[in-house]
Amino acid sequence: MRSARGASAQLTGTALAELRVEQSGQGSAVQSTARQVGSTLGAAVIGGLLSPQLAHTLPDHVDSVPGVPPQAASQLVEATRRSAGSAIDTLRAQGTDGPLGAAAPAAVSALDDGFAEATRTTLFAASGFQALGLLAALRIPGTRTAPTREVRGSATKGAQDTVPTDGR
Repeated sequence: MRSARGASAQLTGTALAELRVEQSGQGSAVQSTARQVGSTLGAAVIGGLLSPQLAHTLPDHVDSVPGVPPQAASQLVEATRRSAGSAIDTLRAQGTDGPLGAAAPAAVSALDDGFAEATRTTLFAASGFQALGLLAALRIPGTRTAPTREVRGSATKGAQDTVPTDGR
C-alpha cells in the first residue's frame, strides 16, 4: 500500500510540475479526477472481461467432475460467475457436508482452476490495455522549454528581454 501512495504522489508532482502556483489547486483536482475516472473505468472494463471469461472457462472444468449432476454444475458455474468467485469459498467451507457430498473437493478444485484460467486471460487483456496507454502517453508532445534569464535593456528604462541560457 505504501508504494501505491508513493507512486500517486510522484504522479501528482509530475502532473503539477509545469503549473504556476496559482493553478496548482485546479491542476491537482483535474489529475485526481482523471485518476479516479480511470480507476473506475478500468475496474468496469476488467469486470466486463472477466465475467464472460468465467462463463466460457468454468463449464469446461466443472462438467468433467464425476459425481456432479449437469444441473448442479450449471448452478455452480452461474453462482461462481455472479459472485466473482466468492461462491468457491462457500462451497469449500461446506466441504463434504454440503449438497455435493464427496464430489465437493473435486468441484472446488475444478472451479479454482477455471477461475484461474479466466483471470489469467483477463490479466493478459489488462496488460494489453496498459501497453496501449503507455504508447499513447509516449506520443504526448513535451511542453518543457529551455530555461531563460532576464536581461535588462539599456535602450528603454525598465524593458526586459528574455534570453535563452543555453548560449544562443
